[in-house]
Amino acid sequence: MTAVNILTKMHVSRKLAFISASKPIIGAAATTMLQPTTNMKTRLFFDRSFCHSSMSLGSLPTRLTASIPRSPRVGSPYLIICSIGNPEPEYEGTRHNVGHFVVEKLRQYYGFSDWYNNDLEKCKCALPTSSSTSPDLPVLFYKSGTYMNVSGAPLKKNYNLLKQYTESKGYVPVLVIVNDELGFKVGKVQLRKRKAGIRGHNGLRSIKQQLGDGNFLTINVGVDRCQSKDSRDVAEYVLDKTPREDLRRIEAECIPKIVTYIDEMLEGKHINELHNP
Repeated sequence: MTAVNILTKMHVSRKLAFISASKPIIGAAATTMLQPTTNMKTRLFFDRSFCHSSMSLGSLPTRLTASIPRSPRVGSPYLIICSIGNPEPEYEGTRHNVGHFVVEKLRQYYGFSDWYNNDLEKCKCALPTSSSTSPDLPVLFYKSGTYMNVSGAPLKKNYNLLKQYTESKGYVPVLVIVNDELGFKVGKVQLRKRKAGIRGHNGLRSIKQQLGDGNFLTINVGVDRCQSKDSRDVAEYVLDKTPREDLRRIEAECIPKIVTYIDEMLEGKHINELHNP
């Protein structure tokens, strides 16, 4: 029995279906690439995500416009930093959701807006505001709202929308995924460049299947390795709550390093480089 099947049975037993029978149908529908002519879908996404009621294709919602410098240097990066995990609040605080914890701490650090709900494809976004530490920072924080193993399809759909709009303003959108990493000790974090392996991570596997190899970077946050190699024990381990001491250590040791990564990516470093094993 695979680890995916074990996780599925565990979720069902907790009355929280990991992947329901209808999931593949939803996922398949969401894999279709957004076409430029789908104006209504584009408007719906931004209206619901950023609380803007009047816009046209080619213009950005007021809240997002305010977060993007008006005259970017040609080819400047716009970072879409996306955490993946399982739906919250059901799985909030688990090791598998440490990416969400990290992105929330980054949102607080930069003084971004509160999270905006997106009814189109279950996600939340946070943007710079006039009171942010850096109001003109070309960064958007994005929290996936789906189950880890099916992260790819909705992310692809939403990313295509964000990509279309940031490119219209002269930016080069850069997708950065924040995820938990069993292979690292707590406190260790690593930026991995394009075409890096997924190390058996099912969330990254789903995204890679949808977006293709090399279309995103990852920030891997250590949650320590389960002592047992039994797949059932590993599944239980990642669904357990992260100890408070581990969260404090992640905040103290990982967040400053990730802020440095963000600074470097905004300077153009790493984003076009291929991973060197």
